[in-house]
Amino acid sequence: MLSQTNDKQRKWSFSFSNTAPGLSEWFAVGLAADGDGGRNGDALGFYGPKGSVPGTPFRVFVNDSQVTAYGKACVGSSNFTPILGSAANATIGKTFKVELHNARPASAALGALGVSDKAFGPIPLPFSLAVLGAAGCELNASMDIVQTLPTAGSGAGNGTATWGWPIPNQVQFKGVTLYFTTLVVDLGVNKLGMINTNGLKAVIQ
Repeated sequence: MLSQTNDKQRKWSFSFSNTAPGLSEWFAVGLAADGDGGRNGDALGFYGPKGSVPGTPFRVFVNDSQVTAYGKACVGSSNFTPILGSAANATIGKTFKVELHNARPASAALGALGVSDKAFGPIPLPFSLAVLGAAGCELNASMDIVQTLPTAGSGAGNGTATWGWPIPNQVQFKGVTLYFTTLVVDLGVNKLGMINTNGLKAVIQ
């Protein structure tokens, strides 16, 4: 529990540590009280697009040691920002799994594997998608191979998807850096009808 130090404070900051890679979900509630001992003038506020509705988690993805999140994602029509992560390093001879969370459910998600975070052909990265009608969104990685999956789940912000990217069992791939990003179809949020996740950088082990 975090408590204010004076009656003017409206913001708190804190840190946490997670011992295992993967998704962490936090549930936050705030109590505002006027201190008069009665019920009037007191209120509860919950994390999420609707602060009066309980049960909305704040999601944080902890990546494995050789996987790094970079770039910025953009907000969807339900005020949720999709996140991309991986709980296990990319390793030769194994399938590298990339997870999408906090997305629009029952939608389509375009998972992209790229070889660069600097350019996609003649296009410099990150590339602002504002020119395509998606202000605040950007492409974080080259989309050299794309797999499209439906997002599972129900309820705002509860959409998920997992991509499997096989890594050849060949020693020359060790040390190679791969880049990943995802575009999620969200027809109600902008003219493009898509939002983006953060990018992921993974060094093959």
